[in-house]
Amino acid sequence: MNNLVYRNLKNNKSRTVMTIIAVAIACGYLILLASFGFGIQKTVIQGLLAQSELNQIAVYGVTGDNTELNREHIQEIEAMEDVKVVTRSARLGQLPKFEINSHRTDLSVGIVDFASEIKAGRELYRGRIPENDQEVVLDRKFAQLSDLETEAQELLGREIDMIIRRGVGDAQVEENFNLEVVGIFDSSEMAGMEFGPPNNPFSTNYSIYLPKGILDEIQDFTGTPMGQVVSPELIDTIMQFLGGSMEVLLELTGQEVGDEFDQMMEMAPGSGGLYEGVNVFAHEVERVEHVSDQLEEEGFRAFAVVDIIDNVAFYFQFLHIAMIFVGLIGIVIASLGIYNTMSMAVSERSHEIGIMKAIGTHPGTVRKIFLLESIYIGVIGAFLGIAIALIASTGINALLPYLLENTFETELPDIVQLSYVAPVLVITGFSLCFFVAVVSGMKPAVKATRINVLEALKREL
Repeated sequence: MNNLVYRNLKNNKSRTVMTIIAVAIACGYLILLASFGFGIQKTVIQGLLAQSELNQIAVYGVTGDNTELNREHIQEIEAMEDVKVVTRSARLGQLPKFEINSHRTDLSVGIVDFASEIKAGRELYRGRIPENDQEVVLDRKFAQLSDLETEAQELLGREIDMIIRRGVGDAQVEENFNLEVVGIFDSSEMAGMEFGPPNNPFSTNYSIYLPKGILDEIQDFTGTPMGQVVSPELIDTIMQFLGGSMEVLLELTGQEVGDEFDQMMEMAPGSGGLYEGVNVFAHEVERVEHVSDQLEEEGFRAFAVVDIIDNVAFYFQFLHIAMIFVGLIGIVIASLGIYNTMSMAVSERSHEIGIMKAIGTHPGTVRKIFLLESIYIGVIGAFLGIAIALIASTGINALLPYLLENTFETELPDIVQLSYVAPVLVITGFSLCFFVAVVSGMKPAVKATRINVLEALKREL
């Protein structure tokens, strides 16, 4: 039977080829159109994963009047079940000057608890995590932001000077802190991929990251929480609010300037001295939901990457359905082509059908022959359409970023993928082509079984 089907398709080669091409174009169009939605979704998810680990939960506040996170909050979170480690970071209270090769520049500084970062398995672009208080990590953009004619990674192992200021006006004093660069963080991998509150202690807002231990030395020198430069406005505010000076503030809080990092976090509420980035790591990805539930019950505002990925996938489903629906227009048009081809085949071969029925061929066999011809056209067209979509998708991903980068003179992140032919698209495209081939060929096949034998033979005579 397959040989008979093949012979029949070959006898009408031009019409068969044109119909197959129409099906291939329709199938390829549907898959390629929907692939843009899958490409955007994959880019978004990869962007999220580039910033975070799957077992990571970002905590960015607490409910109530005081929404800032402090040491008690960290201790409470660390005591929760299934919590592996809690990482945290804060912003230094001033913009220090950095001196490299006689070049000075003001840059933002983050204070990071590197011990928790090591436990969390944090990885850097180059180098390693600091192991003592005189070792620091630079952002890869450090050289660009400081107008240095060198790459940040070239500073690995080099010493840089950080100048901390105390006081204002003529009373301002500077202190030099000698630091060694041991690691480089690449924030460019997250460029344009911030989908919520900061969930990485190595924030793109910082240019350099200091270990928490050096904060003691900075605060000893400045005499202020988080190394803030005391301005006349701040002094007036303290005097009016507390009836005293900065020493009064320290006395009322019961702290010494040289106390531990976590204690310092509580000394300047509302002034940027509290935690800016708190991240909770669960022991296992499967326990993230349990940890998230505990955080929510205790009034913490948090979100997990796995939750965002689920939400992204949910909303993108509507986009996928819409694109597939638009692509169905081509499939419908192709189905009309298959129907027309098979109807013409039945009309042209009515004499042949009459002979087959006259010699006792079962009507079901006649129907099966024409239905197989229709299915062959649909299946061949589907395979060609899938191949066309894969080739076109590869070309788009290779060429379009190049054109965009040259047109807008900007470099796209490596994770950007404009088109992605997901396996589900291949299965959907093939299934639709197979389905429309069966539906389109069914009526002509049934018509073939109803041809009157005498009229078919008489027509040929």
